[in-house]
Amino acid sequence: MSDTVVSMYNTVASMYVTVVSMYDTVVSMYDTVVSMYDTVVSMYHTVVSMYVTVVSMYVTVVSMHVTVVSKYNTGVSMSDTDVSMYNTVVSMHDTVGSMYYSQFV
Repeated sequence: MSDTVVSMYNTVASMYVTVVSMYDTVVSMYDTVVSMYDTVVSMYHTVVSMYVTVVSMYVTVVSMHVTVVSKYNTGVSMSDTDVSMYNTVVSMHDTVGSMYYSQFV
């Protein structure tokens, strides 16, 4: 009888060890999955950070382009004004010259 009890006890103990081993395996697998998830989240944050940096650089370049175009347009406008003023001076010079020479005719 005692041999049967000991045998049953050993069987139960062996089953307990097997269950504990399986539990440890499941916990280890869970830890691996959590670690992989953390890695993916970290990579996602890195990609988002890179995207934000690229967008910021793009906005800076567009802003610089707008500034350059604005300065170019200002320069063109000033050039047009200079040409207009020059033409006015030439016209006034011609008028004064015509008035001066008309005295002798």
